[in-house]
Amino acid sequence: MKTEHILGIIISFMLVLLVFQYSQINKLKNNAGINNEIDMTGWTENEKMNYEHHGTMPARLSGNTQSSKTDMSGWTESEKMNYEHHGTLPNR
Repeated sequence: MKTEHILGIIISFMLVLLVFQYSQINKLKNNAGINNEIDMTGWTENEKMNYEHHGTMPARLSGNTQSSKTDMSGWTESEKMNYEHHGTLPNR
């Protein structure tokens, strides 16, 4: 595959990701209060940090209600973080 094609695919992917995150943030801001701030009640400190520094929304906000019922006892901190931020389950 030519370099131009690979670069085009990467740029297209980044554009789709940008539009997706923009729509998520706008949806949260539309549901926000008077100050037009996102309601972060119930967010972990890692989720807040990732949003503030990287613009990453918690995976559980995508409508997946399973995350609040998932038993994470016995999981490492890395596994918990990956599940909370990316929705990935440990390979066990």
